[in-house]
Amino acid sequence: MNCVRQLADTGVAVIYASHYLEEVEALCDRLSIIDRGRTLLAGRMDELCRSRPQSVKIIVTSGSDSLSSRLPKEAIYQKSMETDIATIEMPVGKADVTANPTLSRQNDPRIHDDDSSVNYLLETVTDLLTIVRESGAELREIQTPQPNLEQLFLSLTGRSLRD
Repeated sequence: MNCVRQLADTGVAVIYASHYLEEVEALCDRLSIIDRGRTLLAGRMDELCRSRPQSVKIIVTSGSDSLSSRLPKEAIYQKSMETDIATIEMPVGKADVTANPTLSRQNDPRIHDDDSSVNYLLETVTDLLTIVRESGAELREIQTPQPNLEQLFLSLTGRSLRD
């Protein structure tokens, strides 16, 4: 692995095919995710991971006690014991609308084009912010944690890695 990195550091283009994603993350600047002979995504690794957040985290002042009961079952709600700050974390595109009529859509978690990825993120954030506003909580911060390469692969293919 060191000799591959040394070659790449000198400007030599190296094509490296592997299903060991930790190695790919360590060695590659650009990549293509290919599944069953089809290219699903290609580009700079940092840009690809940043373009496909797996979850959204919203930090709020806790507001009324109704906030946690109004969230979809997929949402993780944590309230600080020392302050009035609460954190809501929810997977992007996995809201179960039937379990919570406040949400307006149910999304497919397997996303195959960039516009859909942005739209699903926007829908998830919009739905959560509606719940936050209606419960009387106050928005403090929105975060979209960047997925690693394995999470990106899983979100694109819907399958775990195969040897």
